[in-house]
Amino acid sequence: MWGNKQAEGLNKKLAKELEKKKKKGMMDKLIMGAIIGGAIGSVVGLSVAPKTGKETREFIKEKSVAAKQKGVKIWEVLKKWLKK
Repeated sequence: MWGNKQAEGLNKKLAKELEKKKKKGMMDKLIMGAIIGGAIGSVVGLSVAPKTGKETREFIKEKSVAAKQKGVKIWEVLKKWLKK
């Protein structure tokens, strides 16, 4: 049988693990929502764009490079935050 202190320590450890899983689940939902929202916004924006095809493709290329760079920065911050 375990003593009260051992059981209490195990309960604290399990509570910490559960809290980490909850945080990770919330972050996964937030990230997925941002991705879906960005995709929907892009489709709507492109469908009402008053530019020519060439201009639009160039614009998309520039914005996608910027979005990738921003995404990498955000991912680095999230990794640090999740490690806490």
